Amino acid sequence: MKKLFVLAVAAIAVVACGPKSQKQENLEKFDVTKVFEQADQLIGKTITVEGTVVHICGHGGDKMFLSAEEGQTRLKVEPSGNLQSFSPEMEGSVALVTGVLEEMRIDEEYLKKWESELSAEGDHEGHDHSASGKKADQGEHTSAMEKINKYREQLASSPKGYLSFYTLKATKVEMVEKSESEQAENESEESEQKN
Repeated sequence: MKKLFVLAVAAIAVVACGPKSQKQENLEKFDVTKVFEQADQLIGKTITVEGTVVHICGHGGDKMFLSAEEGQTRLKVEPSGNLQSFSPEMEGSVALVTGVLEEMRIDEEYLKKWESELSAEGDHEGHDHSASGKKADQGEHTSAMEKINKYREQLASSPKGYLSFYTLKATKVEMVEKSESEQAENESEESEQKN
């Protein structure tokens, strides 16, 4: 009986001390474009995304937007866990961001609720403080009604009957150093744009 008890305790110890299920070092790395291409399979999963930091929201750094190199597609990133905010100095840098991908769906019912919140809130110098507006913020600096109208136009042509917006709830951010040739290329492009 004692031998059986000792074997059971040893078996429990082996299982408890065994390898963890998913270490962050083993996560697949995606660029922003791939995240959108595979979003349906990635929702709720912890992933690492590489992209250029194209915008940090100035109101406390509570949102960051990553883009692929071509700059067309932007992924919203919000801090979670031990991360509190993002630094404005990160803009223009390449970052590796690890977190859980979430989906928010906007449909006609969502837009009606948003409009109702706006009318109850009144005009606050053009700032949208509504809960729906904060969730739907994709880094555009346009009025809430302009956003609502734009989303209505997009909904009209959506075969799904809703629009999907994705947010990466970041738990870890690492800045990626650019090679000397990439830095020289960026400096050349910046000087051309100034001329």
